[in-house]
Amino acid sequence: MADQHGYPAEIPVEATPLLPTLSSHQRPKKLSSKKKTFGNIVISIVGAGVLGLPYAFKESGYLLGSICIVAAGALAWYCMMLLIKCAAKLKEQNHEVHTYGDLGFHSLGNFGRQLTDVTVVISQGGCCVAYLVFIAENLCTLVPLPKTPVILLLIPFQTLLSWAVDWCVLLSQSGFCVAYLVTIAGNVGSALHLSGVAVVASIVPLQILLSWIRSLTGLAPFSIVADVFMAIAMAVVIKDDVAVIGPSSFSHVHAFTSLSKAPFVIGVAVYCFEGFAMTQPIEQSMKERKSFGWVLGLAIGLITFVYLSFGMIGYLAYGEATRDIITLNLPHDWTTIAVKLGLSVGLFFTFPVMMVPVYEIADRRLMSFSWFRQYVEPSPRLRTALFRTARALIVLLAAYIAISVPGFGIFISLVGSTVCAMLAFVLPGLFHLKTFEGELTWFARVFDYLLIAFGTTFGVVGTFNTLASIVESRH
Repeated sequence: MADQHGYPAEIPVEATPLLPTLSSHQRPKKLSSKKKTFGNIVISIVGAGVLGLPYAFKESGYLLGSICIVAAGALAWYCMMLLIKCAAKLKEQNHEVHTYGDLGFHSLGNFGRQLTDVTVVISQGGCCVAYLVFIAENLCTLVPLPKTPVILLLIPFQTLLSWAVDWCVLLSQSGFCVAYLVTIAGNVGSALHLSGVAVVASIVPLQILLSWIRSLTGLAPFSIVADVFMAIAMAVVIKDDVAVIGPSSFSHVHAFTSLSKAPFVIGVAVYCFEGFAMTQPIEQSMKERKSFGWVLGLAIGLITFVYLSFGMIGYLAYGEATRDIITLNLPHDWTTIAVKLGLSVGLFFTFPVMMVPVYEIADRRLMSFSWFRQYVEPSPRLRTALFRTARALIVLLAAYIAISVPGFGIFISLVGSTVCAMLAFVLPGLFHLKTFEGELTWFARVFDYLLIAFGTTFGVVGTFNTLASIVESRH
């Protein structure tokens, strides 16, 4: 339930999920065909991270990078199917399971729900910061401004747009917002010769105006625009890359660089296949759910092929000069400028939608305090002001992180190595063990334990290596 301003009006208790679920009468009744489900899967997975794949290939070598991409795709399919199997088993036991958080609750209780929801929020939020960096770095190439002012200018816009998003939206792909900012900063900065800070700062006023949109319906077309521009950007990049590739291109690239680079490219690969929060909603919206497994496999197979081709072609074209956002390597002509600006605009409007879970958790946590119930709850105006202030601070934090990160590639690898690894490997394996406890074969149990061990080990090693790279880049 929400008040007249769209903010939650009920006080949560311990069992209240951080991200609420839709009841049966709230869920859309129109089911998706196989083709539409295929499209939904592709859209939910493919994002700005693909623009960092050529750089990942440069860091690791095209052969090691290809192996990591294929392995990440195969494991993503397997672990997504584990989530679907767990949900089906719990529904047989008359449990309501609609989100990733519901799986966490029925597997590990309230701790499991909160762990899952917070992990989803952090992963999505991290990508939203990357959006800011993307915009800033690209604008900086178009307009001669420093990166910090650009990011700061984005803040007011993002703040107001965040207020427009309804608090009850479920599991919106909000977490990748940090990456959005990074991506936007990079593309707009490079197109307009602006600094990333200047780009991010410039976005803020527009976000304030957009914040008065009362529902996500008005923002939905912009998400479609983002997908269209992403496809156009990839096509333009491939066209320009192919034009650059010559007979000597293979002499300037490496199959392997160093095994020490494996955690980096794995982090990027895991990031690029992140879509676990949307697995259940997409499966539940499918008309023929029994076919979901092969439709998911076909979609991930196509995505894997596109990732391999995109990463390889970009690396072949520019070799050791490959930038962390491949659009920064493109020639400075009107086509490139249009692509950078269009892609940044699409990500700009996607940012507030993707940040929903972060805002939602902040709202619920504020409402759980006794001082809130005593002094703030009686006044609708004060309640609205407090919620908006909290959301503004969250956007400022995202902008600060976007300004601070040394590069898009390093940042998405860090996100992939931490929370994305937990969502992709650790939690699916753990949920499968708990849900089918006593029913699994010896091999299935061992594989679940291996998933948990791999996700945990990779998370620790990948995080350490990425942080070391960040420290090294600052010296």
